[in-house]
Amino acid sequence: MREADRQQRPVYEDTRFQNISWTLQRVGWVAVVLIALAALTGVLSHGFLSNAVARQNGFPLTVSYERFQRMTVLYRFDVAMPRGAGDEIRLTFNKAFWDLYEIDSVQPQPARSSSSDGVFTMTFDAPERSFNAVVWARPRSFGYAPLEIGTPQGSLTLPVLVYP
Repeated sequence: MREADRQQRPVYEDTRFQNISWTLQRVGWVAVVLIALAALTGVLSHGFLSNAVARQNGFPLTVSYERFQRMTVLYRFDVAMPRGAGDEIRLTFNKAFWDLYEIDSVQPQPARSSSSDGVFTMTFDAPERSFNAVVWARPRSFGYAPLEIGTPQGSLTLPVLVYP
C-alpha cells in the first residue's frame, strides 16, 4: 500500500489476513462440532455407536460389549447361550483378552477355571434354562485388540479399541 493511501485511512486493513483468519475460524468451528458429535454418538466411549452385539448364524453364543473403551474403566461383557445338551458350559478367552484385561468379577462364579497355551477357560455348571454370564473386566493398556470369546465348538471375534 502506498504511503499516501495509508495516511488517508485511519486504520490499516489487511483484507488477505482477515480472510485467512475467518477461514481458519470456520474450520475450527467445524472441528469442534465434529468432536462433539463423535462424543455424543459414542465413538469416544459410551453411546449407541459403541454398543455392540457379537453373534454368528448357526452358533449359539452371543456377546454384548462396548467397542470403544477407556483404559482402567470397568466394562461389562454379557455372554448368553441357549440351554445345551451338555452338563457343563465352557467359555474360552484368547490370549489377547487375557493380556489386555484384568478380570474383576464373573457372575455366576465358574465351577473351575484353567489356563493353557495362552487360552483361559472358565467352566460353568449347566443351568436349567438358558445360560447368561457377566464378565466385568478392566483394560490394562490401550490400543486395538481382536478379542475372542468362545466355546469348544467355535468362537466370536470382538474388535475392541481401548483409548488411553
